Amino acid sequence: MLPYPHGHENGSPGAPCNAPAWGLQAFEEILKLATLGEREEVLTAFAKATQLLGATAATFLSFVQDDALLATYRSIHLGHPAWPTEYAQGNWLTEDPWLAYAMRESEPALARDIPTSSPKQRAFAESASRLGYAAALIVPAPSPQGSSRVGVLCLGHDVETRFDDGQAIRLLLTRSLAMEMHEWVRRTLRDDLLRRTGLSQTDLSLLGHELAGRSSKAIAGLLGTEAKTIDCRFQRVCAKLNAPNRRTAVRVALLYGLL
Repeated sequence: MLPYPHGHENGSPGAPCNAPAWGLQAFEEILKLATLGEREEVLTAFAKATQLLGATAATFLSFVQDDALLATYRSIHLGHPAWPTEYAQGNWLTEDPWLAYAMRESEPALARDIPTSSPKQRAFAESASRLGYAAALIVPAPSPQGSSRVGVLCLGHDVETRFDDGQAIRLLLTRSLAMEMHEWVRRTLRDDLLRRTGLSQTDLSLLGHELAGRSSKAIAGLLGTEAKTIDCRFQRVCAKLNAPNRRTAVRVALLYGLL
């Protein structure tokens, strides 16, 4: 949780986003995300950018579906300190209507236009409205892996009509911000996985051969070894990734940006 800075010229939460410098200032903060690596630096740039976009609360949520039973979530919350607590206590992740929207759509939408189809989703919407998201702009961050890896940026404000103007520059910049945050989380997850598993460049090259559709015999021919040696190497790589087979290992590598 990182508190918002206050009193920024042109970017104060209650001010309309119509100052000539507003778009450039937000764009500069978004650009920083492409090169920043440290979490605190990223959070500071994220906070400044969302404030300039007219929000008083913001959440970025990243979801990676490793397999049918295992998923990885990363979230960043700015604004009301009670919101992430209620989110966790309500166990809303599995029925978060905003995340569900991002899994099937790519266009930004106002939260009130996203249907809530269950009591749990309605409880989510009521709590969000009470804790900083009376108005909410939901911005999906899609990926080539479809619903297996998706992010969603949620901008909030206490004034219900805050994002009703449909301002083109805000929509453009929020989409850019969502994608840059999604890429930063992807890099973080990739680096964490590499540290945790100890995968080497040789391991990744082996997975690259599998991705290209080469058999163990074909890979052995390219590397000047035997097929059984390649099979043994694949077994070690699969063990590192806790994958049951090489096809799953390649899928995990793709999801986490290793290939």
